[in-house]
Amino acid sequence: MLSDLGSWASIFSLPITIWVLVETHRIKKKFAARVRVPEIRQELANVSRSYLSNIGRNGDRDAAHSDLAKIAALLKSLQDKVGTRSMTTLRPTIKRIDRVISSRTASDDDFWKAYQALIEIIASLEQMERDMPWS
Repeated sequence: MLSDLGSWASIFSLPITIWVLVETHRIKKKFAARVRVPEIRQELANVSRSYLSNIGRNGDRDAAHSDLAKIAALLKSLQDKVGTRSMTTLRPTIKRIDRVISSRTASDDDFWKAYQALIEIIASLEQMERDMPWS
């Protein structure tokens, strides 16, 4: 009788153990990704300063394209680390930057619109950082 009870308890606890393991891994992944958000925001801020100087009057368009490529890579790595609310501004910005990168004949207006969208994302990331309990 006692061995039957132990067998049933073991069978019943296996799915619960698997569920706890999966949930623990999901929570760990979520927080491990969010830890990098401040680091990526700082890198975006640094590259955006360089980008701003390169799109100015005496700026270097080739360097601006290079800065945009770095910015696009940082934004793409940020996609899986932010929530759905931030994704609504992130995806269009990535598309806009990709269009400017692919077009070597982009206008000054295109460069400035990409910069404005980037500043919006950096401000959003700063607010996200302030909301994080460990920062």
